[in-house]
Amino acid sequence: MQAVSLCRFDTSLRIASLRYHFCQETYNDAWPGVIPCDLWSWTSYESCAESALLGLTSEGWTGAESFIICSDETAWEGGVTHESIRKGDKPERETSVLDMIKHAYPKVKVREEYWKDNKRRSVWDNTKAKKLMGWEHRDVGK
Repeated sequence: MQAVSLCRFDTSLRIASLRYHFCQETYNDAWPGVIPCDLWSWTSYESCAESALLGLTSEGWTGAESFIICSDETAWEGGVTHESIRKGDKPERETSVLDMIKHAYPKVKVREEYWKDNKRRSVWDNTKAKKLMGWEHRDVGK
């Protein structure tokens, strides 16, 4: 809200509010450390740095904008419980993000169609950062 007010006061001002999620050097560092309160999302350090640079240098947007900065997919390879994972072990079946949400947050209603095309899709949507800043997450170390 303060950013919007500042940009109204000075129309030449641009403010990019970047929202990072579980920043780690590589995918292998993110998994299995990511937990339900992170919604199993992560961001590589390289992608964080690139988004900060693009927040200052990208063109095609004005005013105050907030951007979700995270990987397109979750950093999770276990079952629905945190106890079900051990590095290098494969679960009996691949668990979808939707399964994990239903297990960790049983009272939360979700739009299941969001995961129809990709069951590992991140809960957070980074489309705005891609469209306005030209940002892409780099999955380092996967």
